[in-house]
Amino acid sequence: ITQSDRYIHQEGLPVLRIYGIGFKAVNVDDTDRMADLIEWFQYTADEKYRVFLVGGVPSGWRKRISDSREDPAWENIYDSLDGIQPWHVGRWSTITEFDNYHSNTISPDAEHCNDKGILYMPTMWPGFSWHNLKRKSRDASVNQIPRLGGNFMWRQAYRFVADSNINTIWMAQFDEVDEGTAIYKVAATRDDLPAEGNWLALDADGQSLPSDWYLRLCGEAQKMLEGKIRLNSTIHIQPLS
Repeated sequence: ITQSDRYIHQEGLPVLRIYGIGFKAVNVDDTDRMADLIEWFQYTADEKYRVFLVGGVPSGWRKRISDSREDPAWENIYDSLDGIQPWHVGRWSTITEFDNYHSNTISPDAEHCNDKGILYMPTMWPGFSWHNLKRKSRDASVNQIPRLGGNFMWRQAYRFVADSNINTIWMAQFDEVDEGTAIYKVAATRDDLPAEGNWLALDADGQSLPSDWYLRLCGEAQKMLEGKIRLNSTIHIQPLS
C-alpha cells in the first residue's frame, strides 16, 4: 500500500500518523517505550518499514499544559517527531477567539517546530456539534459552534497560509459526523433533512449554500496554500457560481 503513488509521502518516506501521543486522556504514559517506538519507525526498523512520522498531539503540547501530559520527558518525545499535528477542534468557538488562539498558541507552536526542523500542521475545522453524540450534555447544543457559512473555517485558512512557518494544514475532517465537522456533501437546506432526529443543514446560519460548499472551500484553501491564488482574508468565490 505504501508504495502506491496515491499514498502520501514526505521526504521520500510514506507518512504515518499516530494519534493520541501525549494526551492526558489516552492511557499511554511510558515515555521510554514511546521513544523506542518512534526511533523504530524512524531509524531502526528495516528500511521498508521506515516512515515520516507525524504525531497527533494535544493542543497544549509545547508547554505541556491543558490536555497534554506534564512530565518533562514528553518534551523530547514531541521534539523527536517528524511532524506535529495538534488537535485544535473545539479550542475556539468564534472568529475572534481563533485570532487570539492563533497569536498566542498556534503561531508560537509553528515557530518552535520551524526552529526544530519539524513539519507543523495545525488543524482546520468548519464548525462543531456533538449534540447527537452527547445528548445528555448541557453544552451539546445542535449548532454548538456555528460554521457561519464557511467564514469560520476560511479565517483559519487565511491565518494559517499567512503564517510563514506553516505550509501544511490538517483538515478535520472529511466524514466525522459525530462531532459535526464533516466537509463532504451534506444536506443544503432544512427541507432536505430527515423528518426524525435533530440535524444541521448548511442553511442553519441563514445562508443558501450548495451541498459541496466545504469541499469547494477546501479546494480554494489548497490553492491559496500553494500560491496558485492570492491570499484572501475573506471568501472570494460565490456559492452558486
